[in-house]
Amino acid sequence: MDSGGQLAGLPVVFLGGGPREIGERHGRLLREEIGALREELHTHVFGVRGRLFGAVFRRASLFLARRMQCHLPLSTRVEMEALALAARVPLDDILLLNCFDDLVNLLRIFAPGLGGVLCSSFVLLSSRTADGHLLHGRNLDYYFPPGLLSDGGHITKVLRRSQVLFAYEPRNGYAFVSIGWPGYIGALTAVNERHLTLSSLTSYLPGGAARGEPTGILYRRIMQEASDLREAEQLLRQARRTIGNNLLVASGEEEDARLFQLAPGKIIVATPVDGRLVCTNHFLDPELRRRQSHVIQPHSLTRAARLSELCRRAAVDPATAQSFLADIARPSQAADEYAAVANPGTLQSVVFSPAEERLWIAIGQTPPVSLAGFERVELSELLHPGRAEAG
Repeated sequence: MDSGGQLAGLPVVFLGGGPREIGERHGRLLREEIGALREELHTHVFGVRGRLFGAVFRRASLFLARRMQCHLPLSTRVEMEALALAARVPLDDILLLNCFDDLVNLLRIFAPGLGGVLCSSFVLLSSRTADGHLLHGRNLDYYFPPGLLSDGGHITKVLRRSQVLFAYEPRNGYAFVSIGWPGYIGALTAVNERHLTLSSLTSYLPGGAARGEPTGILYRRIMQEASDLREAEQLLRQARRTIGNNLLVASGEEEDARLFQLAPGKIIVATPVDGRLVCTNHFLDPELRRRQSHVIQPHSLTRAARLSELCRRAAVDPATAQSFLADIARPSQAADEYAAVANPGTLQSVVFSPAEERLWIAIGQTPPVSLAGFERVELSELLHPGRAEAG
């Protein structure tokens, strides 16, 4: 694969230019990997319960995905089309891959056992860190619980080993780095050259609709177009959105952070308290939390409580922040194994120090990946214009 080598065990792919150039290069460089991930999608998601169920599930998913496609910016559609063509896969499959989290959320009302993305995340302001630099940590947890699509953790492992470190230098907008997957053009864990970081966390709330922009692609636009927290909020409020979500955005330049609690037709913003901001998979706002009380998973509450306790420490350095993400404490042996911050779904674990243009990423090969330690990645050569390969 003709890319930028590896960092922390992840392949690095440079994507620069306009939407068509970015899509074409993405599809060409990762053609084999995109094909493999597409096969996993068909076999272990649409095919896990048999041919008939798979056909119905895929048709319902594609119907909703095409509704979301109508709300994509033209530049995104151009990038997707170029990617699919270069990778030699159907555009429908690229669309399904990029809408998958939204689809799992939207279809959960018909199939509660679908599972999906969990996550835990925190921001510590300079008043709580050892070196006076804001730290932003996140675990991305993905699993299918026993039930409709239970796969023994296979998809979690596939997503772990398929991760790619994308370094974007778009012709229009800010350079940014996103930790994602072959064929996926959104951003769920990312940092841009203006020292904004973000982490996306599922927060399910009935009432979502496919009449909007897929979450990861909307968050990618924040990385590419926003220079500060105000602009990030403005982009969110102007966009047509699909599902309930928690989006934690931090600014190394402003030494501040915001938790955007996204509900159908509403955005409630939470700010740091006593120098810290913690979230998992439920809303902090009392009104929104009441609306989702019947669907909140107990493990979300437990992880939030434990992470809040850990983040009360003073003078936290990056190594200590990493230990928070590797924490396996549970209230009792009988508690759900997903009640631990580091759990069997933890396939990605990252600590950002955006002002220093640095991140640490877990190097474990088996979830929870954070137990195997972290490797430092210097971002300066990835974040600044002129560094991307010509293609």
